[in-house]
Amino acid sequence: MLAHRVLSDTANGKLTVNFQSRELDALRRDLALNQRRVLMGVTGGSLLICGTLLLAAGVLPILASLSALTGSILLGIAWMGA
Repeated sequence: MLAHRVLSDTANGKLTVNFQSRELDALRRDLALNQRRVLMGVTGGSLLICGTLLLAAGVLPILASLSALTGSILLGIAWMGA
């Protein structure tokens, strides 16, 4: 008896609904892509600020330049993907 099993599962809190949709899959892909863009933007901005502060302080100019350059590249990639 299917109806009895469904009602029993509902009463016990065991009823599950399996639902797949192309739109849900597209939303998952969009969320993952946006998450990567945000991560690249935050990382790039942090590296750019860090590199700029190190350059202004005159501490480790090569490392500061590399940090600022890497940050700028990551920000550019994140911005181009948007």
